[in-house]
Amino acid sequence: MIISVKEFEAVMKLSAFDRYKYFIKKVGDSELMYTIIDANGNLAIAEGGGKNVLSFWPAAQSAMAVVTNEWKDYK
Repeated sequence: MIISVKEFEAVMKLSAFDRYKYFIKKVGDSELMYTIIDANGNLAIAEGGGKNVLSFWPAAQSAMAVVTNEWKDYK
């Protein structure tokens, strides 16, 4: 699924709960979700609240927006 820059920017301004609702709707509509992996196929795992977290996004552009810093070599 592809979203416009305008839609992406609007979603990034939403509260966490509203982004969650947006995610559920988009994934339900498209039946697709995205994550990022490194060259070896390893998933990008973050730590949140003392737990490992695997992130998913409703559009490829959203996933690629986090490909910076420690995840700069992920795709």
